[in-house]
Amino acid sequence: MLQHKVATASEISYQVGFSSPSYFTTCFNEYFGYPPGKVRRSRSSGSTKKYSSSRKLIFISLATLVVVFSAFFIYFTVTERNIKITDKSIAVLPFKYLSDDPEKQYLADGVMEAILLHLSKIEDLRVIDRTSVEQYREPDKTAIIICKELDVGYLLEGSFQKYGDQAKLIVQ
Repeated sequence: MLQHKVATASEISYQVGFSSPSYFTTCFNEYFGYPPGKVRRSRSSGSTKKYSSSRKLIFISLATLVVVFSAFFIYFTVTERNIKITDKSIAVLPFKYLSDDPEKQYLADGVMEAILLHLSKIEDLRVIDRTSVEQYREPDKTAIIICKELDVGYLLEGSFQKYGDQAKLIVQ
């Protein structure tokens, strides 16, 4: 009614049910963000206000989407690089025998078996058996991939050397 200049703001306030033109002006200003007198001056100000609020809504929606997608991207790239240790579990990879005679690999295997035996005695520690890890004797996979495939939190790998009566065991 104000845009079509049907009547003054005071007359329109009575027509729409307000008993006080000043209260109508206050309510109108709170709702639209400008007084009723500005409607006559600029016919497009009501549509501009709606357009700017819809523009704000679109901007807020796009910003929210960017934040959500960024959070998902960061979460999944970071968790791919890190192992989440959910339980106490370990796999002992086959030890490498580093001395001159490869026929004595059984020495490294024996040390590995002894370590497996002692680890299996620890309460609340899940130890993967030797047959399950044998496929990783010559690993072409990273430790993270092996952990995921075996569903363990920890890996123990090592090497064994024997020179004469001396033996050297290196584990990590």
